Amino acid sequence: GHAPGQFLGESDRGRFRVVGAEEHGLASWVDQGHEFFPLLGSRGDADVLALGIDLGFPAQWRLGYSAGLKLFYIAFDFSLHPATERFPSQAPFAFVLYQADSSWGFRAAAEKYYRIFPAYFEVRSPDQGIWMPFTDVGTVQGWPDFGFKYHEGNNNLRFDDENNILSFRYTEPSTWWMSMPAETPRTYETAMDMVQKYAQAEENSESRARARSLLASGSHDANGRFQMQFRNEPWSNGAVFSLNPSPSLAGEITNASEMWNARIAERLYSPEAQYHLDGEYLDSLEGYVTADLNFREDHFQTVSVPLTFTLDTRRPVIYKAFSFYEFTRNLSEDVHRLGKLMFANSVPHRFSFLCPWLDVMGTETDWIPNNQWAPESDEIMNYRRTLCARKPYLFLMNTRFENLTPERVERYFQRCLFYGMFPSMFSHNAADDPYWRNPTLYNRDRKLFKKYQPVIKKVAEAGWEPVTWARSNQPDVWVERFGPDGDGNCYITVLNSSADNKAFQLSGEGPLAVKTAWEEEINNQSGTWDRGLEASLEAGEVRVFHLIVKNTPESSIRESGMIQ
Repeated sequence: GHAPGQFLGESDRGRFRVVGAEEHGLASWVDQGHEFFPLLGSRGDADVLALGIDLGFPAQWRLGYSAGLKLFYIAFDFSLHPATERFPSQAPFAFVLYQADSSWGFRAAAEKYYRIFPAYFEVRSPDQGIWMPFTDVGTVQGWPDFGFKYHEGNNNLRFDDENNILSFRYTEPSTWWMSMPAETPRTYETAMDMVQKYAQAEENSESRARARSLLASGSHDANGRFQMQFRNEPWSNGAVFSLNPSPSLAGEITNASEMWNARIAERLYSPEAQYHLDGEYLDSLEGYVTADLNFREDHFQTVSVPLTFTLDTRRPVIYKAFSFYEFTRNLSEDVHRLGKLMFANSVPHRFSFLCPWLDVMGTETDWIPNNQWAPESDEIMNYRRTLCARKPYLFLMNTRFENLTPERVERYFQRCLFYGMFPSMFSHNAADDPYWRNPTLYNRDRKLFKKYQPVIKKVAEAGWEPVTWARSNQPDVWVERFGPDGDGNCYITVLNSSADNKAFQLSGEGPLAVKTAWEEEINNQSGTWDRGLEASLEAGEVRVFHLIVKNTPESSIRESGMIQ
């Protein structure tokens, strides 16, 4: 039993008071999605008691606090099955229970979580920048102005190698998009007839390989049928099948073996290659068009993650995210042995246990739906920042670019700057009329890229820290800290989240309870940080205060959690 004064949620901007007999939780049953944060804290009088998942042991779990029972808990929902060969009728799991500094609440719990599991948050890409989707960077006029670093695609390796841009091979591990003639009925039977024809073809082809891998790796519904949707997208009009990408599935041709094997590794990453890929890119990693539950019992045999079960019938199932984890971890370990990087789209949204095996994460987003400015919430931004820690996080804006005015571009850049994330652009439908092939658009915004991208780069590379050591006297003025880096550069970002102009005070604590100079990176102002500062912000504005704290004794910084 534990009776906190507060149940701590996603950050100290999101506390939940414990009242009555309420049940508070940040995780859910498999039929309702999956977990959110992999750790949870409750604040008592003297400290924070925290529960954290070991992300190397994924499972269906729930974290929560029952005010009625005064019970702070973690629960695992397993299906024990004799077919699971690695652990027949068993289920491995792991978690940690620990204490953290009460004065910094959930942030202190996150900081200690990083120290408990340092390998999960290792930064392998310290030199960072923005995301280029598909387009050859060399075709962009005056491309150095924009801060490109991560190229989704390998269509100009020579240029990328010569210009310090990282190139990644594209893979979509959880789906097969099978195009179908427009006149073909969209039924299960006609789709499976096409699959069988492809699979039985004599000539070698990509379609034959994909069909055969589907037969071995396709996800089944409760009636034993392959799970599919019919979709009409710019890149495919037909059936999209849900695939299990686990590398341990039986079969000569499986989904995983088609996407990654020793021959592919040798061909792509041989030291003798004239120009070099920098790693693997996984698209739609959380499987946005795929079925959540896989009932296929021959897939149970080789799982490395425990089975869970359905709520209604208690039937054993593989939750799709666990198969994505198996593929991602296996590929990541191979890629890292080669000295290369892992880059993924749509992570993290729901599944935190994918993050340790990735080096660069990001998502496509639309902050202007129906021509209304609607940036992503502080809660989801906190979630991504916490799970990525100091690793780079990237955005692609997928919107109608006629609605993305320069004023909105600046707001987009400022919001990303506050969280130390990199903004870029793609397409309104993730295919047609891409931003980076329209010189009118990117030339219009060039000055904003030149103004903000260098600052975002400095802030992000200094490294986000959950404990800010600076507090605002205005609850609507939010604060984050990045650094200090190896040269003592520390950046305090502040955001006025309200619709009104705000005057505010920042008060430094611990290692920031010092007197030093500050420079404001956006407006080129300067002043003295004397255990804090006073300033003002317009509605929605972001500012960045650059402090030098290299004279602070390193031992005291480490003890306070500023660096690890």
